[in-house]
Amino acid sequence: SWTEINTDANNYIQVKVSVDNGAIWMDAINGQGLTGFTPGNQLKYKVIFNSVDKAISIDNIAVSWTE
Repeated sequence: SWTEINTDANNYIQVKVSVDNGAIWMDAINGQGLTGFTPGNQLKYKVIFNSVDKAISIDNIAVSWTE
């Protein structure tokens, strides 16, 4: 999960995740779980800032998992 600051319909943040070392990227949905992990692969994430007319930011990215 994460906290977005100063976002709206025209100024938004996308979070993408990969569970296969960056080969395929999927949209992350704030507060929802991820599946598809394979032992030995790395979890990677990237944040894309789309801003038209104001400063936006992201804070408190948290990743948790259960076995």
